[in-house]
Amino acid sequence: MYTIDLSKADPEKRKQLGFVGGRAPVEDPPEERAKRIERGLAAIAEYEAEYGAFTPEEMEWSRAVLDSLGIGVDS
Repeated sequence: MYTIDLSKADPEKRKQLGFVGGRAPVEDPPEERAKRIERGLAAIAEYEAEYGAFTPEEMEWSRAVLDSLGIGVDS
């Protein structure tokens, strides 16, 4: 399970989406999570094929963004 931080999102939008406070748990069935990860990896491969690999600085920035959203990735 991971959380999505919407603390900076419009309060009315959070209310419409059913979020309490700034965070809401998001849990996918394993097969849905696997599909989502596969789509993400395919998108990254497509981007890198067109523009080149991400730099270490870009990777660090993306990790910081994910961490700030509470979406940690175990290394």
